[in-house]
Amino acid sequence: MDTLDFTSLDLLPGIALVLDLGGRVVHSNRACAELLGHPSAGLRGQPIAALLADPQDAVCVQAIIEALEAGEPAKTFECGWMRPGGERRIFAISGAIAPGPDAGEALLVLTGVDVTQIVCRREEDIVRLRALLEQAPDGIFIADLNGRFTDVNDAGCQMLGYAKHEIVGKPIIDVILPEDVERMLRSRTQMLGGAVEVGTWLLCKKDGSHLPVEVSTKLLPDGRWQGLVRDITARLQMESAMQDSIIARRAIAARDEVLGIVAHDLRNPLNIVLLHSEILRRRGAEAPKSLVAIRRAALRMSRLIGDMLDVTALEAGSLAVERDEVPVRSLLDEAIDTESDAAARAQLQLRIEAPEQTPALLADRDRLLQVFDNLIGNAIKFTPAGGEVVVGAQHQDQMVQFSVSDTGAGIPPDELAHVFDRFWQAKKTDSRGAGLGLPIVKGIVEAHGGMIWVQSEPGCGTTFYFTVPTKL
Repeated sequence: MDTLDFTSLDLLPGIALVLDLGGRVVHSNRACAELLGHPSAGLRGQPIAALLADPQDAVCVQAIIEALEAGEPAKTFECGWMRPGGERRIFAISGAIAPGPDAGEALLVLTGVDVTQIVCRREEDIVRLRALLEQAPDGIFIADLNGRFTDVNDAGCQMLGYAKHEIVGKPIIDVILPEDVERMLRSRTQMLGGAVEVGTWLLCKKDGSHLPVEVSTKLLPDGRWQGLVRDITARLQMESAMQDSIIARRAIAARDEVLGIVAHDLRNPLNIVLLHSEILRRRGAEAPKSLVAIRRAALRMSRLIGDMLDVTALEAGSLAVERDEVPVRSLLDEAIDTESDAAARAQLQLRIEAPEQTPALLADRDRLLQVFDNLIGNAIKFTPAGGEVVVGAQHQDQMVQFSVSDTGAGIPPDELAHVFDRFWQAKKTDSRGAGLGLPIVKGIVEAHGGMIWVQSEPGCGTTFYFTVPTKL
């Protein structure tokens, strides 16, 4: 390597300082006098640390010396230099080892360019950026790859209720739910692959409450995480309010539908009552058929009103069930007796298929008769003359399984799933009921701790099954 030529250093536009390996100035070029404000004679013999604005920069110079002596390339670094008047200038410095004029002597050559204006503009940009971050309405969190926060803006602090110094250094896992830790690690892996992650999270606030947020995370060029965090409490409340509004509108529509059905179905029996009342008024006491018609119409009205009250109780979860010991055979006999006249008028055979000895139930007798009344009544209604309706019962473990079968037209497969829906009717044009019976039946059976289901095949009839617990 050629011996260092001090004269050539004077031709450089930037500063050039030659130091011995002890860190003292051996030579400085002309640019040093202009840029640093020190003549060459005044710099010679000075320790480099005396010229630097920050003692840490002297450590960087020593690191350059050690790296070059070890044969490693020296990195460029920025350091501040003090002019005689106290003005601070910033230079981008690099170094190299060169042989001196004396044999065996090694010197350190530092060269640099003035980057004061560039650094000032950069610092101004950083200040402006910081101001923008602090003014941002969303929280901005920065974390290192170890998952610890290194920075956060004011909005982020306010979201979680922490002061800035309480968040910086805190692990991310301290502000998320334990069950979300694995999800966070998956997000980290995806970000390392260049993905931008967006998702909703529940963050843990300082006071122990939880905050629903939407988080957009990405990897910064320096390897840290950046998370943009938006409080979505108001949005969720709005969505909930909209859902409540939809439910309310549906409830109003259902109410209006019920009122329409009630108005229609009560009007007919009322007209019958009015008509036959007028007949009685005109004929006096000699009108037994009119009395029967009035009673039948009144019973229909009473049953419809009872169904409406039961539906309301089911929806409120307050359907009354008064349990007592109920013998199965006497229950079936009473159910058959109640519907025998209707079956005779429809020219149907109505019979029981059940053993004489079956364990007694622990149930509400009147409610179970209501179930049979509905199921047998439907079977009679939809079975043509000459057909058969069979009521069965068999003991299974701690339950009795009842069945009501008919030889009617059956229910199409696409309608089976809806038979227990409110207002469902086998035929949309059928006006013989409000479509409330089967939902009430289902509610009564389930209130007893049982189950109900249906099997049907078009042209082969329908069978409803339900279970009721026995008395232990």
